[in-house]
Amino acid sequence: MASNTDEAREIKYDKIKNVILWIPLVIIIAIIPLLMHMYTLMYVDEGLADVLNGTTSTDLYSQVKANALLILSGIMALVLFLIISRAKIKWNKPIKIMTVGLGIFFIISLLSTIFSKNPSVAWWGMPDRAEGMAITMCYILIFLYTVYAYQNKANFWMFTISLGVLVIALTAIGYTQFIGKDILINSDFFKKLILTKEAYDAGMTLSSQFGAGVIYATLMHYNYMGTFGAMMLPFFVILAVFYKDVRGKIFFGILSLCTLFLLIGSTARSALIGVIIAALVFIILFSKKMIKEWKATLIAVVAVIAVIAGLNIATNGSVFSRVPTLIADFKGLFSSQEENTYYDNVPIKETVTTDNGVRFTLQSGKQLNITSDEKEQPVFTDENGTVLEPELAITGFRGTDGVVGYKFPGTEYEKFMFEQSEIISTGANEVIPTIYSVYYDDKEIFNLMFKDGRVLFSDTFPIKPIEVGPVPSVGFKGKERLGSSRGYIWSRSIPLLKDSMLLGNGPDTFAIYFPQHDYLGKWAAYDTPRIIVDKAHNLYLGMWINNGLGAFIGFLILVFTYLAWSFKLYAFKTDFNNSQVLGVAIMLAVIGYLGAGIFNDSVISVAPIFWVIFGVGVAVNYQNSLQKLTPNKNDSKNKVTLIEKYQSENE
Repeated sequence: MASNTDEAREIKYDKIKNVILWIPLVIIIAIIPLLMHMYTLMYVDEGLADVLNGTTSTDLYSQVKANALLILSGIMALVLFLIISRAKIKWNKPIKIMTVGLGIFFIISLLSTIFSKNPSVAWWGMPDRAEGMAITMCYILIFLYTVYAYQNKANFWMFTISLGVLVIALTAIGYTQFIGKDILINSDFFKKLILTKEAYDAGMTLSSQFGAGVIYATLMHYNYMGTFGAMMLPFFVILAVFYKDVRGKIFFGILSLCTLFLLIGSTARSALIGVIIAALVFIILFSKKMIKEWKATLIAVVAVIAVIAGLNIATNGSVFSRVPTLIADFKGLFSSQEENTYYDNVPIKETVTTDNGVRFTLQSGKQLNITSDEKEQPVFTDENGTVLEPELAITGFRGTDGVVGYKFPGTEYEKFMFEQSEIISTGANEVIPTIYSVYYDDKEIFNLMFKDGRVLFSDTFPIKPIEVGPVPSVGFKGKERLGSSRGYIWSRSIPLLKDSMLLGNGPDTFAIYFPQHDYLGKWAAYDTPRIIVDKAHNLYLGMWINNGLGAFIGFLILVFTYLAWSFKLYAFKTDFNNSQVLGVAIMLAVIGYLGAGIFNDSVISVAPIFWVIFGVGVAVNYQNSLQKLTPNKNDSKNKVTLIEKYQSENE
């Protein structure tokens, strides 16, 4: 009797430990993505200050999530240390290979951080991103913790209900954004939560980033909502169609509709690519299952088409509004383009630094040369050396007397305007040079420094000469605007790969090494030359440049081992139990995320959810591997022996 009592007590204790283990994961899934709070960030890294033209920035979305994740990760490490049981550690050949890949990813990323020229950014991340090495280590811990913590059916419901809570909360917020009545900016309650007390008391207001018809909720950008939808839609649809429980089907069906709404409302074409890739993989690998259960498959297909069509009608065609641009981009990728058509998009096709000045060449072939007189004032000449007489104008209101500027009305250069900038300080004991801002059609393009009788292209924070001109690029010539100008970013990012063949520049340092002074290129790609390109818009390019080629290879080993393992377990089967259905759903969610990653980056609003899902996927695969070797229910003889044999063979 005592033995039975002790056994019951031990089982109860294990259940309690398991619940405790899952509390941090529930918070990561259901709460952290919803957090928003205003932070004013100060940074001392010179490279970052140079790129961002300042030393402070305001963050609403990322830093609060990063702080919460760091605290929670510390708690998770402590909990795992106190209650870990070696008997429950999952360990077989695929997990060994994945551990090697994860170890390579971690070690190379850490070394890239330690040897980075921008250590503060590499450790703590960019403002508005916060994905430095500290958060990367959190992701690794979350993954390993989840693999260990996922043990039983109770965990399945804690996992899926947490995701459900998040999806429903994002749907509620997203709906208000979709109809143009964003609750986050119109509710006094939420404004108090998001803003600091000082900002709220000062009457600071929040504004919508994208306007009605676009959903981003608390994930910062519609692209990130799209990445979230690319994970969640295949996940919940598979569970809704194939899970063997009516109540579960209803629950997952409702969540499928919510995620479909979020995906469509995000308007992110990258998300559609992720979903399409996941759908194609499912059709190829599970054709036997679809044929066998053709009624359920047909019902699911018809239901999805009906819902999408209904949403399209209800939203006046906005569901399919971006599909034509996706098709156009796909066609444009394979079309032939003249290499010089790209710079035909901007009025100035060339900038050159001469011996004592700079020269702008217009599309017409006309040239505008700027040199300096003895008073460090601009002298303008054309391509023939003829001096141009500009009109003096008061062009701004930075001082009480306005700002001195020069224009050329009635000439080939009439859209140019040169405005003297008011520079307060450039550093201790440094002579402040004369700086002019160059505008074209009221759009600021360049800054010019007049110093020591020369005119140079200049940065303004800090004030220093810079090179402005063609930058190294690979591919996408004439196609830089493809994919919302991803063609431009990728063509300028690929040359950076050669500098990260051993170690990367440091996690989240991409913006510092991207050629931000490619003003003409950014003008042609974005219609604004001064935009800051702070990410690669490609998970894999960004990882290679930031973390290094070794880390990128480690990540590929990790994910492709998981996918190969999943294909081996589930592909071309006709019968699945609930655990196997979950394994399939998670595999497609991972594929959806990786597919969207071709066009989007890792971001702290979504990445923690991916690492939890990925961890559950590995744990479920492990459990399903054991089930695969378990004998028939009617033959319980040697059941334990077979499992033990499987474990020993893979240790």
